Amino acid sequence: MQLKPRSTSSVQAGYKQTEVGVIPEDWDAVSIRDIFNFKQGVQTPIDKQYESSRKGLVRFIRIIDLTNATEPPRYVEDPGKSHHVNHSDLFMVRYGTPGLIGTRCSGVIANNLFRLLPKQKVSKTFYYHYLGAKYDDLADLSGSSTMPAINFSALGNFWICVPTKAEQEAIAGALSDADAWIESLEQLIAKKRRIKEGASQALLTGKQRLPGFEVKSGYQQTEVGVIPNDWEATSLGSITTLMTNGFVGTATSQYRPDGVLYIQGYNVEENSFNMHGIKFVNEAFHKAHMKSCLREDDLLTVQTGDVGLTTIVPKRLAGSNCHALIISRFNKQDVYPQFISYYLNSKPGRARLRQIEVGTTMKHINVADMLQFLAPLPTKAEQTAIAAILSDMDAELDALAGKLSKARQIKQGMMQELLTGKTRLV
Repeated sequence: MQLKPRSTSSVQAGYKQTEVGVIPEDWDAVSIRDIFNFKQGVQTPIDKQYESSRKGLVRFIRIIDLTNATEPPRYVEDPGKSHHVNHSDLFMVRYGTPGLIGTRCSGVIANNLFRLLPKQKVSKTFYYHYLGAKYDDLADLSGSSTMPAINFSALGNFWICVPTKAEQEAIAGALSDADAWIESLEQLIAKKRRIKEGASQALLTGKQRLPGFEVKSGYQQTEVGVIPNDWEATSLGSITTLMTNGFVGTATSQYRPDGVLYIQGYNVEENSFNMHGIKFVNEAFHKAHMKSCLREDDLLTVQTGDVGLTTIVPKRLAGSNCHALIISRFNKQDVYPQFISYYLNSKPGRARLRQIEVGTTMKHINVADMLQFLAPLPTKAEQTAIAAILSDMDAELDALAGKLSKARQIKQGMMQELLTGKTRLV
């Protein structure tokens, strides 16, 4: 990508206008081929890729290893050290998701990846961050064919900045510290989620009892599994005063810039809401479908799509309407609705909801089947206590998610300042 310097009339002292924009006077702007050579990975057929390691095999690094951290690793026969990548080496995706940068892997890379081999002493960690920030520009080099791929000739003309080696290392250190903070928060959130998942399964099935609700009379085998003898396997129909669903059909002609909130499946999250893309409908449509006018503490369950995902209607959304969601209104004398929501969202609950799915191309659940759906039910006091524990865990996870979002924003701001030289570290 060849850019031309713009006018330097408004450039502040100590900076200069270059092909990569305004940078400090002691930085250089060069084409990437001046700093790196490119070396494509190795072609290995799928039947020569192995799922377990043994002598003579090395880790085979694929695009999916960059985009899916849970993907099991693959191994291939060692093609020789000249093809090895080490932990600090840089490599980039050429086909598929072109321009995606990778590092911190050891092994050999697939042929849809290529290595960036420095021609001079540079901080590879700096260029990992720098090229990562240029992903959109790098992806544009691939064109718009059915199989987009980065052309090495076009890539060679891509301009990059070159700070001093000392400043490269200082910037890399600062951004790596930010990455470490983000990674620590991600790991803590994952740990807390696992703890909550275990607590949910134990508490919502009665395997673990809270203080004051200890087992007094053993356990029983029921249609919902083994539960305490003082719990019941209860159909939702027997504890609801209403179960219906929102309008099913095309409602787009009823949308308005404002009016009555119209909640859809994509707005429902586990025990919460996502208001992204929220719609409004006119008052006449709302009045014609008052059966799906929502009240505080109603349960909303996704009927089609992410089947079974459930949340509680908060006070602020009372009076809204909804589209193709199952609405359950409970007898609050005996039922704490949040407990039922937590159960339906739990692993055991979702597994049992899948048993009542119908349809082939588009799985869904029917109100008639939900009325017959059985849930384990302790006393309301125990329901409330269990829901309170899980709600506290959710609040902790939400707080950590907020910290993670803030940490990512801070790192983004650091990148904008440090990678352009607006803020100097040396």
